[in-house]
Amino acid sequence: MKDIHEKNKGKHDTSDGLKSSNTPPKKNTFLKLLNIIVISGIWGSVIVGSLLGYLYLTMPLPQDLANKNERLASMRIVSNTGVYIASSGDGYGVSVSVDELPSYIPMAFVATEDHRFYEHIGIDFIGLARAIYTNVLAGRVKQGGSTISQQVAKNLFLSNKRSFERKIRELVYTIWLEVGFEKKEILTLYLNRVYMSNGQYGISAAANHYFGIPARDLSVWQSAVLAGMLKAPNRYNPALSPKLSATRARVVLKKMVRLGVITQAQADKAKQDTVKTIFSKSNANHVFTRYVYDEVSSILDVINQDIIVHTTLDVNYQKSSMTAITAYRTAFEEKGASQVAFLGMDTSGAIRSMIGSVDFKSVGFNRSTQARRQVGSLFKAFIYSKAMEKFEPSSRIKDTRYTIEGYSPRNYNRKYQGVVSLKYAYARSLNIPAIKLGQVLGRETVIDYAYSLGIKSKIENVRTLALGVSTASLLEMVGAFGAFSNEGYRVTPYSIERITDAQGREIYSRSDSSVQVISSNALNKFNEMGKAVINGGSGKYAHIPGVDMAGKTGTTQDYRDAWFVGYTNEHVAGVWLGNDDNTPTKKITGSSFPALIFKAYMRRVQQYNPAGYL
Repeated sequence: MKDIHEKNKGKHDTSDGLKSSNTPPKKNTFLKLLNIIVISGIWGSVIVGSLLGYLYLTMPLPQDLANKNERLASMRIVSNTGVYIASSGDGYGVSVSVDELPSYIPMAFVATEDHRFYEHIGIDFIGLARAIYTNVLAGRVKQGGSTISQQVAKNLFLSNKRSFERKIRELVYTIWLEVGFEKKEILTLYLNRVYMSNGQYGISAAANHYFGIPARDLSVWQSAVLAGMLKAPNRYNPALSPKLSATRARVVLKKMVRLGVITQAQADKAKQDTVKTIFSKSNANHVFTRYVYDEVSSILDVINQDIIVHTTLDVNYQKSSMTAITAYRTAFEEKGASQVAFLGMDTSGAIRSMIGSVDFKSVGFNRSTQARRQVGSLFKAFIYSKAMEKFEPSSRIKDTRYTIEGYSPRNYNRKYQGVVSLKYAYARSLNIPAIKLGQVLGRETVIDYAYSLGIKSKIENVRTLALGVSTASLLEMVGAFGAFSNEGYRVTPYSIERITDAQGREIYSRSDSSVQVISSNALNKFNEMGKAVINGGSGKYAHIPGVDMAGKTGTTQDYRDAWFVGYTNEHVAGVWLGNDDNTPTKKITGSSFPALIFKAYMRRVQQYNPAGYL
């Protein structure tokens, strides 16, 4: 038995002691592997299909694309003739189709961003491989591989968050765009959405923002400039870096020639050394723009749509004020005045010019609206105009030694003129007759009258009321003098004519209502005296032969403030000179530089509006 057992045992044992098997192991392994692959494929298909289905179901509809804007509402500010001044928020222009543009405009972007746009299926594998190769050699990300279609997909549907799901979505949406849209439709979406710096989105907004023209009117050079921005919008911003932008634009022109968009001759003709934008012209609109922003906030509680603010600013008048101030700046600074304020408006109150600092580009403190300074002898205009309700310009008054409530005022030259007419006293800005006349009228009456003219700052009822010891802004004083130019009706300065939406529909329109604060008879008599100020009186340096004007000078104690406000029957303008810290100037009076600046301004204004007689 033992031998048999030993014999049988040997039949089942291998030489290495392992048990043998009758089933080939390779066949079993192959079947198992095949089974795993099949099952994995099925589940993978289910997962991918579910993912694609989910993406398809959550994909926006094509008709929703045109209105998909998650951004800040924009505010565009224009002058009284529609000239661009400034903007805020995210600017989107009117949507424009590729078919509406000269071919070189969209092709400038194709040549720059995706020259194989019309050849690939949304994903440019050749371009992607080239970008990867370039970046590997450079050791950094030097070249991007995204096509225009991918950029559209990303901008329309996706956030900037980096994730695997976002990249998958981008690829799916890109293919979907290519299948569902024609190439020109994708390019249209791209041109209307691409970011162009300064909060501007799309070629229409950029063309208007930088060049002040519709997109369809862009030249070959301007198209190259805008297309060149896309590499680095802020770096190649033509308003901020005109020379750098030009350098980049010349590179774009080469790409356009290489792609056959333009000829070499066209490129050579288009080339420029710098870029001229609507920002290239020096302007002083910054202070006015800030003022307008505040005014819009007081008119509209919420800005939830793109708006266009049609203002009263006249760019020619603004340049006139800048030129007038510049002509005397060195001289008045040498005489100790470090700051200036200027305001010009028409008889309706529409502000045509506003300067708030000697630095025209300053956006800080606006001295024409925010500074409240003693007004000096300007206040006498309120006393004498009110007096014309009872008296005549020829009425007589004594300019002699006088004491009121223990105070003995003196004239500027410390001399007394004896008995003089009211017209003479006003023209030469005598102090004693003004104080006496104020007492006769009653100080409370004069104060109430000044308020009725539009003064909002508090006026102190003091013995020196007539000498202008109370404070007011230049805006208030020019506004108050406006009644003398507006047939006696009160004038309220304003900066906004109307506000419309981006399509031109009116949201706000200014309504005009005014009251007569001085009778026509009294006004005619007062304007006769106002003319005498300029025609031989304290404001003689403001005189322009052939132009009928009236006005008033103002100087405060120790020459701390110097004023001049003058007017025709169409325009009113005022000037203030002084120092922010209230230190005295070197004897600058309202009859000197302020009157000269006013004259220089009015000379230029008369070129635009020759009529202007009281």
